[in-house]
Amino acid sequence: MNVFLLRRAAFLAFCLPLSVWAEPTYELRLSGAKDVFPGDPVSASFDTRGQILMGPKRVELERYGDKAVLAILVDGADLVVANAGGPLVRIDASGKRRELAPADDKLITTALARRDAEIFFATGPDGAVSRVTRGESKPYFAPKARYVWSMLAEDKALVIATGEPGQVVSVDQSGKSKVLLDTKETHVRAVARHPKRGLIAGGGQKGIVYQLDPTGTSSKGFALYDSGLDEVTDLAVDPKTGDLFVALVSETKVGSMLPDRSIGAVGSELEEGAAPIKGSEVVRIDVGGRVEVVWSSRREGALALAFDGARLLIATGGGKDDRGRVYAVDPADRDRVMLFARVEPSVVTAMARRGDGSVVVGTAPSGRLIALGPKPERESVFISAEQDLERPARLGRAWFDAVVPSGAKVSVAVRTGNTAKVDETWSTWSAEVSSSEGGAIDVPRGRFVQIRATLSAAGQGPVLKSMSVSLGRSNIPPYVEEVFVLERGVYMKALPVEEEREKTITVNEGSVRRLRPGATPERQEPRARQGTAPGMMTISWRASDRNGDDLRYSAAIRRADPDGPWHELQADLELPFVSFDSRGFEDGRYLARVVAIDSPANAPRETATDTALSDPFVIDNTPPEIKRLEAKRQKGVVRIEADVSDATSILGSAEVSLDGGPWVPISAADGLIDTTSERLVLELTETGDPLRVIALRVDDEGKNRSSAAAAVR
Repeated sequence: MNVFLLRRAAFLAFCLPLSVWAEPTYELRLSGAKDVFPGDPVSASFDTRGQILMGPKRVELERYGDKAVLAILVDGADLVVANAGGPLVRIDASGKRRELAPADDKLITTALARRDAEIFFATGPDGAVSRVTRGESKPYFAPKARYVWSMLAEDKALVIATGEPGQVVSVDQSGKSKVLLDTKETHVRAVARHPKRGLIAGGGQKGIVYQLDPTGTSSKGFALYDSGLDEVTDLAVDPKTGDLFVALVSETKVGSMLPDRSIGAVGSELEEGAAPIKGSEVVRIDVGGRVEVVWSSRREGALALAFDGARLLIATGGGKDDRGRVYAVDPADRDRVMLFARVEPSVVTAMARRGDGSVVVGTAPSGRLIALGPKPERESVFISAEQDLERPARLGRAWFDAVVPSGAKVSVAVRTGNTAKVDETWSTWSAEVSSSEGGAIDVPRGRFVQIRATLSAAGQGPVLKSMSVSLGRSNIPPYVEEVFVLERGVYMKALPVEEEREKTITVNEGSVRRLRPGATPERQEPRARQGTAPGMMTISWRASDRNGDDLRYSAAIRRADPDGPWHELQADLELPFVSFDSRGFEDGRYLARVVAIDSPANAPRETATDTALSDPFVIDNTPPEIKRLEAKRQKGVVRIEADVSDATSILGSAEVSLDGGPWVPISAADGLIDTTSERLVLELTETGDPLRVIALRVDDEGKNRSSAAAAVR
């Protein structure tokens, strides 16, 4: 199970007595990014190491129903917000709103820009740009394009990124326009100003990042980076280093990451639970042109970028079963990624940082405007993903490892269920356990479990490093899959397990990971010495235990025809074989029985067994009987005849030697040696000296051999 660490907790003083459990006590331990990132942060944050932290304070500023937020612009202390099908509004610091442009049949796209007291916004699908001056909205520019995706208001010109066709157009204050970049892509989705490189644009079909001609004399542009993904969704420049950050997405269905009433519907044709993207990345292009991936996902799409002081914020969207997230990347700390916040709707479509340090995000498909930070919440909650225990289990205690400053608090609670996803059949949450040393939890037995962590603080917040639950799963009997007999004469002797000695290892990620605390130890394969000896037989078997319990075996045999009592060969076997000298048993047909028991891992009243029988096999230590052997000469032909039989086994091979020569096969009169009694016949034409003596040797299936000789007459 790769979503959590499941290991034996051999000496946990706080575990219930072993006799209560059906197998050894285990520890379900959630720690690290692999365990934490699939969970729901609710109102918490977590860092790249999977440590859970207090999340930013969140305030819901406005709700727009099914009208997705498409663009947010910070104008001093005010916010200018555009949503699908709604008016363009200004919201001041007190929350008072004022309409700047009325709602109509056109859609305000993701393009807002400000220059001095002017606000520019774009509508679609006509690609028109309007300007708000002194509270009045008027048409400003009509590019020859269906969509305007991004705008950059500069001192002397308005720079516009368009779709259908994919161009970058500059409009001066007199309304005169000029094409700065003409791409072969259907859309140009983003445009930004770099302090050294000048204008940068991102393609919306081939995912190419373009550097525009700084002289403005050519519309060809320079390909700064070809991502291999479909679409550049946003651009951001680090104000300290000048590094360019680019958000990129490849969608599973065109338009599946865009709000309704834009190019396509939100995931309308996706399968249930399917991610709307094939892949997404955020890359950094440094001032020297070197490209590095700082964030990537195959489930979430990076849709918006913004800088929060020294950190890069990444707003994402996922499928309809997901929730929108905001990640923070710290370039000064080796690009470590943390989950800054999550919001209830599945897509974060727009993001902007206010002067007070808070971050405002807009969402889709349900439109909400939410302020995050700058102060933390007083209480934050994290809920783990559903953990599969593989079969119903009883939970004992819960505990955690955390750094808890004075005035802070951490508590955990647990719930269980028997469906892979939480539904109404799951139990309620257990009582909170607020001591790091743990406390008992009272929840029903279940196959699936979730752990909820609650962090609270009035000052410095706690850091939660791991959460654990002790559990005992119901015992499942072992299973003996097959019992079989090895070749006659083969025996095996178990060798003792070798003591751990100093050894040479190859130092790599795998070898080091196996030595970390909690890692599954390497299991030594059993070793045995093999040999052959007359009369020896070996019974072997294949057995397994779904609990992973160590097993012990007992083996016995009895006559199969007629039925007889069982004779135990050996009990308490650790390895899956037993060798014995069959000469201590009468010849005949036998059955072998193997009983497997999981006693090493379970209390006596909790042990389980399984029994299996072999197919009938033969014990035969008596050689065949050669009743008659004759060799007669007649007209130059020597005819050899022999009557042979075996009391127990079918006859095997038969061979003759002429005057001490090589052994050659002799067949049955009917052509097949396939019964316990046969007449053997061989005719030879003499071509040289007359034959004098013939020898015969016969084996049965038990490899017992008889031989005889006769003179040729």
